[in-house]
Order: sequence, then structure tokens, then C-alpha cells
Amino acid sequence: MRKREIRAGEEGTVICSLSEIPWVPHPEVSGLERGTLVTAAVGRPAWFLTRIPAGATVPLHATATTDYVIVIAGSVELLFEDGSASMLSVGHFVVQHGRSHGWHNPGSEAAVLSVVMSPTRT
Repeated sequence: MRKREIRAGEEGTVICSLSEIPWVPHPEVSGLERGTLVTAAVGRPAWFLTRIPAGATVPLHATATTDYVIVIAGSVELLFEDGSASMLSVGHFVVQHGRSHGWHNPGSEAAVLSVVMSPTRT
């Protein structure tokens, strides 16, 4: 298949839709589903989609990565260890630098996050 160049001002081509992604339970966090689009070896950046079902909470956790997160569907609360939270909705972008955080979806529909995790240099 030959790739077609998309020029400025042209409408892009949909590569995949959320309904086409095989969602699987996250092995470490109950209530979280993951659709892995690009996987990487340990120590390498990775990109994936995460779906947080309505009412689900992902407990506080921290990773040795810098995480770039964009909300692409629904809304979700970003939880912090001091008990505060920030409500995020479609289009909001967050950068996490290894800080302890969690997620809660108080809505009636699933939230979908596009996540890039890049290892933190020590």
C-alpha cells in the first residue's frame, strides 16, 4: 500500500477508531483497560490508549517516567497525594514527572486517555 502525503489544509485520514482497538484489562490496576498501540522495550518510550470506565478509580501510583497525557474522550479527575484533584476533559493535556497521582472517572461514560511514557533519566 502506497502512503499518500497529506498537505496543509487537507482533511486527514483516520488510521483507526476507538471502536476498532482491542481493549484488555490492565494487568496491574483493577477497573482500568488498556489498548496498546505502540509497545516498547523496558527503558524505551511507549504510546498507548487507556480507557477508564465510568465510576472507576485508579489508585495513587508513581512511575520512573515522564508521562504526556491527553484526554480524547469523556472526562476524568487527576488525583494528587495531598488529596486535591483537577477535573480534565477532552483536549486537556497533562505532563507528569514521576509525581504520585491517580485517576477517577466520576462521569457516566468512559474516559479515554492517550498516553506517552518516556523513561526519566537518572
